[in-house]
Amino acid sequence: MDHATQNIDDYLADGSDGALAASDGANSVIFDPAPLSELQSVLSAEQVGALAESYCQTVETALANLDQAAAANDLAALGEYGHDLKSNAGSFGASRLQHLAGQLEYCAREGQHNAALALLPAIHAAAGAADGEIRAHLAGTKG
Repeated sequence: MDHATQNIDDYLADGSDGALAASDGANSVIFDPAPLSELQSVLSAEQVGALAESYCQTVETALANLDQAAAANDLAALGEYGHDLKSNAGSFGASRLQHLAGQLEYCAREGQHNAALALLPAIHAAAGAADGEIRAHLAGTKG
């Protein structure tokens, strides 16, 4: 069992139906430059920049989709969007976002509606932080 699953299991065992503390996600690294560095080793700066811009737009759309799914109380859609966001975040080194999106996917799959909804503010914050870190990394590696 991974660390994220253990934290969620602990929360669920507690019997709570309120907000899930995203403390584990808050302690994870915002951005790991390794995936971007790997891309930079095989692609031109322009190509990596275009991919990163596409990633940032994809995340923006994903956040809007999550908000719509939450407003519609669509737990299945929250899980699907969480899964997609987890994959995209991992591809660009957005570690905290990847972790939180994985928690969202898990909560949705397990039918924990309130816990899933409680993760959304932290997911939005992690997405914004990762966006800034990714852009700073790319700006710092242009040469």
